[in-house]
Amino acid sequence: MDDRVIIIGVDPEAGVLERFAADELKSYLAKLFGVAARIVSASEEKADARFIVGLSGQAHVERAAGRMPALSDQGHALRRASGDTMILAGGSPAALCWAVYELVERYGARYLMHGDLLPPDPGPFHLPDVDAVLEPIQRTRMMCLTRDNAIGSQFWSLDDHKGLMCQLFKLKFNAACLAYAASCPKVVYEVGGIRRVTGNLHYAQDMPIDDDNIGREHLGSARCVMPPEFEGVETFDEMHAVLKAFMHGLIDHAKSLGMLVSMSLDVLEFPNEFRSLLQDPTRTEIQLGDLTCSEQGDLLNPNHVALVNAVFDAHLDEYGDVDEIGFGLPEHAYAQKHFDSVWERLRRRFGLDDVDMDGLLAATRETGLTAGDPQRAEREFKSVVASLDFFDQLFDRTKILERMADKGIRPATGLNMNGAHQALTFAHRALPPNARFSVCDYTASRLVRKLRFLERLDPTGIDPLVMASLQDDNIGWLPQVATESLHTILRTTQRLGWDGIALQHWPIGDIDPPMALLSRASWDAAATPAAVYEDHFGHVYGQKAIEPLRLSMRLLEDATMIMAIQLGFFFPVLGVMKRQVVEQEPLDDASLQVRGIYEEVRSILEAVRRNGVLRHGQPDLDYWIGRTTFSVEALTESDLLRRGGAALREAASARAEADADGCAAHRQRASEYYDRAIGAGRAAVTAAASNLRSPSDRGAVAAYYHLLVREVKGFIDEHVEQVLPSAEQQGR
Repeated sequence: MDDRVIIIGVDPEAGVLERFAADELKSYLAKLFGVAARIVSASEEKADARFIVGLSGQAHVERAAGRMPALSDQGHALRRASGDTMILAGGSPAALCWAVYELVERYGARYLMHGDLLPPDPGPFHLPDVDAVLEPIQRTRMMCLTRDNAIGSQFWSLDDHKGLMCQLFKLKFNAACLAYAASCPKVVYEVGGIRRVTGNLHYAQDMPIDDDNIGREHLGSARCVMPPEFEGVETFDEMHAVLKAFMHGLIDHAKSLGMLVSMSLDVLEFPNEFRSLLQDPTRTEIQLGDLTCSEQGDLLNPNHVALVNAVFDAHLDEYGDVDEIGFGLPEHAYAQKHFDSVWERLRRRFGLDDVDMDGLLAATRETGLTAGDPQRAEREFKSVVASLDFFDQLFDRTKILERMADKGIRPATGLNMNGAHQALTFAHRALPPNARFSVCDYTASRLVRKLRFLERLDPTGIDPLVMASLQDDNIGWLPQVATESLHTILRTTQRLGWDGIALQHWPIGDIDPPMALLSRASWDAAATPAAVYEDHFGHVYGQKAIEPLRLSMRLLEDATMIMAIQLGFFFPVLGVMKRQVVEQEPLDDASLQVRGIYEEVRSILEAVRRNGVLRHGQPDLDYWIGRTTFSVEALTESDLLRRGGAALREAASARAEADADGCAAHRQRASEYYDRAIGAGRAAVTAAASNLRSPSDRGAVAAYYHLLVREVKGFIDEHVEQVLPSAEQQGR
């Protein structure tokens, strides 16, 4: 241990988060240099080196620094004031922590999603020669924490979430969003004599875990994909109590780090026990599991208004300590039925006579940028118009906005640009008072294709956010990279004066490269993907790995864009592989190209491993190799299942022609394909289980064993009996 005297001077009246900043600095100095710094309230005592840690304007900071620049509430400064003194100052307690993390990063540390990466040889202790002031370009940097499926946060404990929040905080994220599906038991309410009595996590997707599961040793005592806090919970009221405590744990931890907390609500979607109260309830599945319904009739009918009001009131009663409450349409909205009348009312209410609605509808119908057919685009556009009118009428008739204001909660709303992007022409003119506005789409690359529509939105007073996806769960656990797309989005929002960005993630193991870019570019307009990759890969793997890993990211971004057009291939939901079993067409060229890309990336990564990487980067590299192997094997399974189906149909044709030998030969070929397919599924899950980085990976291992192995075996048996029924079945 270094025996030099090193002190960390803090204000005598320092608050909890200011003292946390000092504690963090002390801890990192010990880890990096083996020095034992002391935290003191008086910084005048003699020392070999001193760190002055405090808020801009505090006496001990000004005394040591002379004159410090003015800092915003997020601004922070690092200044080598003299040979033995370093100033770390912030415009707020959170910003002071960021000053500490910035210094530690300049010592060579890097903050990854699953933990810190410290340099193997940071050299002797020193005070860096720095004089830097950092102010944000993106003032809001939000992460959506709760992702309700097996490869998202479904397997995460509260402590796991807290650990991730701490890593995000080190990357200078300042906001957290909680977004649970309407089917989750967040709140209890009663309307029309009907009390809520149903609630599920994971959309009630039962993916059992037993001793047959590959990777069982990594899954603890879990019997299904569920946060450990919910083990043994059975009734709705028990689930609600556990989830409420869980969510308050998330809120409290985020606030302890000075983060803004936003909660996103599906206020127009209700558990099915309330179906009888709706005038014209949806009859098609609007979300996974068909656990909820929404109103297709007049949104202003009394029962619907009462239900929406009850949902708002329940959340305000139970989670009144959040900073923002977001509301809008269900993902699959069906509120277009009374479009003509609601548009007329909205037009008059907000003076929208200059809006060419016929032109916008024609453009919506003709768009080629929507996931789904043109009818879906038109339905989503008209539903957005209906929701703008409904919320305007609702807030006029109720005290919802007043209740929010009394609790200091800001309303927030937005739209999905999948089909409703033309509504950006006028949406900002029809918002509730003081509302924040946001836009989203399924993937970052899909959003980039529609960025020009953002120019139609006046950002004044609505602090707009772009909600961008780091990955899409429709693509599943295949590694996805969107760094270039995200960089384009950031530069566009900066140019247009938007407030910031909100990110959605699923697994966290493959998002370190884009997160490095987002963290840097939110403060430095000159940051580019190439420069950030060089820094990130150099620190994680070593200089020799930079160029091949840059190429790998470029290839993975290609694969991500191709899959973003198709969507749905390995969506981690029950029955996802049935299509591959019954599909009559061979695997398409795009999917074969994606498999080829993953094979090429795996080859590049294996060559990097053979050439040698920094020791602390080896597990991370092995993880990427495991993820690419999973992708290759999963796509191979799909290919083989389709080949097996083709051989099975040939066997059926031979049987129909009384060709017993031909039938037997084709049947044998189908069996071989199916055996190889199941083997590929097992190989995919084995690769996934070989190197786990987070609870998302454990969830993926559990889910994909069920989807790629257990279910596929059953689907094959069903399909064989359907296409080539047994003699017993034929005789029935």
